[in-house]
Amino acid sequence: MTNHDAPITRKAKKSGFQVVVRILGVLLLVAALLVTILFMATSNYLKGLNKDNLALAKPAAGEPVNLLLIGKDAGLLDGGGTMPSRSDVLMLFSFDPVEHKLAIVSIPRDTLVDLPKIGPERINAAYVFGGTELTVQMVEELLQISIHYYTEVDFKSFQALVDAIGGVNYNVETDMDYEDPYDVPPLIIHLKAGEQLLDGEAAEGYVRYRADGMGDIGRVVRQRNFMMALAGQMLRPAMLLKMPSIAAKMQPYLDTNLGMIDGLKLAMYYFMTPDAQRYNVTMPGKAQMINGASYWIADEIDLAEIWQNYCPVAADPIE
Repeated sequence: MTNHDAPITRKAKKSGFQVVVRILGVLLLVAALLVTILFMATSNYLKGLNKDNLALAKPAAGEPVNLLLIGKDAGLLDGGGTMPSRSDVLMLFSFDPVEHKLAIVSIPRDTLVDLPKIGPERINAAYVFGGTELTVQMVEELLQISIHYYTEVDFKSFQALVDAIGGVNYNVETDMDYEDPYDVPPLIIHLKAGEQLLDGEAAEGYVRYRADGMGDIGRVVRQRNFMMALAGQMLRPAMLLKMPSIAAKMQPYLDTNLGMIDGLKLAMYYFMTPDAQRYNVTMPGKAQMINGASYWIADEIDLAEIWQNYCPVAADPIE
């Protein structure tokens, strides 16, 4: 996959077959790899999966198809209480079915936006005040697009997925030592550099680590890289037989409006996209301190300009 990080400068059981196909598509979206695996099974895992029931625009023929991946934090308090979750991960997957390109745009959680009736806030606070709907709205306004599909997960589901596939072999680039006893649950990260098998807890620590001097920008790069490794492991032939049980374990944690047919279309788009035309882009902008708090000030650039400036068409035509 090509890396183009922006510089800091600027109901009743209907059909078990369809039900399981749908959840498999969602699982692989969590891994930043849109692919649907077909198998024969009987289940009702996906009943009521589309919890938010958002009415999103349908993609127009020949236009890019946009899916937003929302990763939530735990929303827990000391003593067992709860608070509204924030969006800890925001990734837009934009598929161009005509030129066979895929852009994965990572939006730093500290991105400054203007929330309706609230005022200036980090974009991750949109989930606190308006849930999935407001989060989708803010990303649409930020990039001047329509979002057609969303998939929402939390870190508990991330851990469950990594553990369900037996962990992920991954090369940790540097020693990582960080403890935050005030985070809920407490964030404790102790990882050594090198190739190793990361279980769910260790993997969560890796993708949440931000004490490397790059803050949220370094973190979103690590998240994308790990998602690619996770996706690659899920595509191993030996993993196919485990998919029904993985689907069952993941069902409580997922919320999406992606249906089976939609998932199959996105899978087709993915497989028709050459590796050289899959682009990783961090939302262009710069870090800035405002009243003692750190924000990411996004450039005034829409998705069309990101396509033009960061996702060039390959020199050789696609057959």
